[in-house]
Amino acid sequence: MTSTLRAEFQANGPANVPEFGTVKDVKGFKNLLAMDGYQQIKEGVVYPPVMITTGLNDARVDPWQASKLAARLQATGTPNPVLLRIEEQGGHIDVSKSQADELNADIAAFIFWRAGRPAWQPNLSKRSSNER
Repeated sequence: MTSTLRAEFQANGPANVPEFGTVKDVKGFKNLLAMDGYQQIKEGVVYPPVMITTGLNDARVDPWQASKLAARLQATGTPNPVLLRIEEQGGHIDVSKSQADELNADIAAFIFWRAGRPAWQPNLSKRSSNER
């Protein structure tokens, strides 16, 4: 969950109040603010490459949270890639084996690409001039 300050007002949010707290009291607000990923993003920071994943049918974490986080990171001007991967048919844990395998493959490819492994680097010379 990247927007913990808004969590209790979402469909699955009230169940999390006993564990994470509420914005309705000072201590709860401060704790939620401290763990709210969106609120921690700052201008002028060079963030590392990141791939954020979400599922359109996620009943626990609303997909807009991942989209909002990705947009906010991109808006900082960080020169590193910020990718948003959306699983159109899955959710938080409601995914098939093939969907889980595809997600894990995408995560591995992203890590190998950003780690500089030669076999995982894009070959830009093969792209047509329209794709550049």
